[in-house]
Amino acid sequence: MKLNCPNCDRWIPTENVNLQRGFAVCHLCQQVFRLAKIVPRKFSKQDLPLPVPKPRNFEVAETKGEIIIRQSWYRPWVWILVPLAIVAAGVLIAIMFTVASDPEGPGPIGFFLPLLVPHTWLVLAFIYASFTMLLNKTIVQVRNDEVAVSHRPIFYWGNYVVPVHDIQQFYCSERQGRWSSNWRPNQYSQHFDLNALLTDGSKLRLLTLEQVDEALFIEQELERHLHIADRLVTG
Repeated sequence: MKLNCPNCDRWIPTENVNLQRGFAVCHLCQQVFRLAKIVPRKFSKQDLPLPVPKPRNFEVAETKGEIIIRQSWYRPWVWILVPLAIVAAGVLIAIMFTVASDPEGPGPIGFFLPLLVPHTWLVLAFIYASFTMLLNKTIVQVRNDEVAVSHRPIFYWGNYVVPVHDIQQFYCSERQGRWSSNWRPNQYSQHFDLNALLTDGSKLRLLTLEQVDEALFIEQELERHLHIADRLVTG
């Protein structure tokens, strides 16, 4: 069976089609499609595993006028990072108090002098990343005719509130990056964006997720709750 991308009409190779999860990815235009949108008519949609199943790290609560989708950032290996982050925080605080209490030092203002050292910011970034991964959840909520995206309890950028009447459609797209290091040259990263097509024609990236089924699940649940017909978004 040959599948073409409905956005750019390029052939989608077999390795980019996942029948088990029911999606396909076009690496040329970075669009992610549910197979139900693009399969030939002779191919039965009953063979496709729709709806998209709820990922393991997701929780969904729904009432008549509200839906809340929570995605936990927690990964078991974070317990390797957290003790290191606690030790790093302790060492950093000890250094800051030592500088501030030095009789021959600049006084209380010396508490902040370590912040002028670039390595201090690397330590702070490591501490921040460790505890956000341990504690945070991404919350997608439809309430009071608004779609809200937030990350709690530790602040993280990418919080949005969009009125429901400004949204035409939700859709997913793929984003690839390339990076290299001395020990791992030519590495690729792959992420999947959940986007909103707005009534003024603009597009808003609401979330970036690691797995395609996570993005497709949120798209599916929002469209179902808001009674938005699933359709192709081009461009």
